[in-house]
Amino acid sequence: MIGAPSALDPGLKFNWIGSTCEIAKRGGIDVERLLVPCGIGAADDGITPETVLRADQFLLMCFLVIDAVGDEMHGATRVPMRLGTASIAVRAMVSSSNLRVGLASLLKVFEFAGSFCRCHFKTDGVRSQIYISIDEANIAEAAVAEEILAHALHIFMSYYVGFFFPVETFVTSSSLHPCLGRRHDYLRCGVAKGATTALVFPTDLLKLGPKAQNHDTPFANANMFWLSLVSERNSSPGWEVGDAPFSRQIYRELLSADRALCDFCEQYGLTDSALRKGLVREGSSFRTIRKTAFVQRVIPLIRSGRSAEDIATDLGYSDGRSLRRAVKIAAGLFLNEIRHQDAALNYPQRTQVRETLRALALRLDS
Repeated sequence: MIGAPSALDPGLKFNWIGSTCEIAKRGGIDVERLLVPCGIGAADDGITPETVLRADQFLLMCFLVIDAVGDEMHGATRVPMRLGTASIAVRAMVSSSNLRVGLASLLKVFEFAGSFCRCHFKTDGVRSQIYISIDEANIAEAAVAEEILAHALHIFMSYYVGFFFPVETFVTSSSLHPCLGRRHDYLRCGVAKGATTALVFPTDLLKLGPKAQNHDTPFANANMFWLSLVSERNSSPGWEVGDAPFSRQIYRELLSADRALCDFCEQYGLTDSALRKGLVREGSSFRTIRKTAFVQRVIPLIRSGRSAEDIATDLGYSDGRSLRRAVKIAAGLFLNEIRHQDAALNYPQRTQVRETLRALALRLDS
């Protein structure tokens, strides 16, 4: 079964995340039938409630539903969201000076698009929340539609900051969510039950500036960038930093830009020895965290097809040769191996899913 999960290839079952396909089916459009030729589901049974969708298959399903019903809210709300709204929202977001301003711009575009949903942003000390609710009478379908919108917001925020955006908790309005009590398969964070669907994340991330640029196809670029980050985290789970708070804070800051140990000593008012001992007590080291963050920053840039010289300039290396040496030491792979690793690791159906996904994303971007 192509959709079967593994430790490196997690996903959500179709009977949960695929429920918006039922909305399209009520309108006479069978999205499931369109997914099967892409290798999703078992060869004999096709897609069943137990079929697990990887992240790329999940995005493909979303785009097929959106394209079929002509509504970026999957037809789940009384007022449709016009095609192209998300693309406008991404453009507005990446033009902002920092993430706080970008989120305000993003949510304002959604607000102007219609009364299909209500998204509001709240900051409370060290944590911030984006609350999401829609006007669908069917509570079960509303919870899934809200989660899909939360995914879209996560994709756009990851694109803005240039790395996989670290959400602390995904709050679902449904007590039936399959990830309750464990990590979310796509968002990589804990899942909790609450009155309103929400994304919870550290407030200090709001200070980050944009790493993305405004291109002709921002919606497609954002989705494919996010997918490359998910693929990297799935294929290399050992690169993730654990739950130790001190290590996690340093790692989060290094994801944005490289910094030396002395910079953090000055920031925290600690001596070199005290900082190193603090990290050791958490089972880590500055060298490991720095290497991990560097790999997470550089892999998406390499796989985007940019030249080594171009990437080296962005990351502050003197030339492409210096970058290649740093990548080989940190990741144990040459640049060309990293560029082609995703294709080598995946079966042919995955390539078909990605190609179909990109074509649909470009169409929705126009």
